[in-house]
Amino acid sequence: MRGPATVLVCLALGCATTPERPAAATAAPGGSAPDAGAGPAALPSGTPAAFGEVDALLAQSLPTWGGGVLRVEQDNKVIFERAYGGYAPADAVPIASATKLLSTLVILTLVRDGFLTLDTPAGSLLPSWPKDKAAITLRMLLAQTSGLPARSDCLETRLGTLDACTQEIARLPLRAPPGKAFIDGGAGFQVAGRMAELADQSGGVPLQQSAFALAPGRESLRAGFGVYRDRLGSDGRALEVVSQGVFGFTGWVDTERRLVGVLVVRGKVAEVWPVEQRVRELVRKAVPVAGR
Repeated sequence: MRGPATVLVCLALGCATTPERPAAATAAPGGSAPDAGAGPAALPSGTPAAFGEVDALLAQSLPTWGGGVLRVEQDNKVIFERAYGGYAPADAVPIASATKLLSTLVILTLVRDGFLTLDTPAGSLLPSWPKDKAAITLRMLLAQTSGLPARSDCLETRLGTLDACTQEIARLPLRAPPGKAFIDGGAGFQVAGRMAELADQSGGVPLQQSAFALAPGRESLRAGFGVYRDRLGSDGRALEVVSQGVFGFTGWVDTERRLVGVLVVRGKVAEVWPVEQRVRELVRKAVPVAGR
């Protein structure tokens, strides 16, 4: 059985594993957009009438960054998919921080299977882990409240190992006491990944085989691990969570509508963000909550 977070992971993995699409030139705000080529690729059944506003917005906006793709699923069925500006649905872009949700779900699979607990201290697995960071737990690392700095030099290379990167991060001074501040960045996820490597000596969790079962997905949505809880209900339950990368790639889960979406784009997050916000607003308008 697949849950909403599982579908989001499957969609994102498709973008992460196909050959990468080259970066496109970015038009200055208010300037002329790059040629959109043949324009949106029509679905066999055409654009659903309810998604007309979404389609018009993306047809106007995405060519600014060379194009892109929007895919929306509800209850495991594709209800909208369209490519813009010469993109194809299989094109890949760097997803950057959107990998946090993928990493979280893999690690939570290990928690589910008993290899780790969310309250496992980093120092119980990592040799020579410094005393000033002894209070840091896996929960803090995934929630980005460990107090570790956002970045480290090892995040800028693909040639190193998680072991070496974790040792480098261990030598950095804390930005805040563990558990006391939210610091958005990638350093803590490197440490969490190394903990997962050491806890699971079977050779790692195969992405396709693990299937990201529903329980880890629910835990991620509830706790805000790897995602931003963008809309909350009166009971504090997450109604919509978002995982976004620095280049604008965005995945989201709408738990009210049992809906997931992925916006594939390569631009600058500060420029893409207003468009992404409006897209999610229009998708909510296009897909009413059942029973309302």
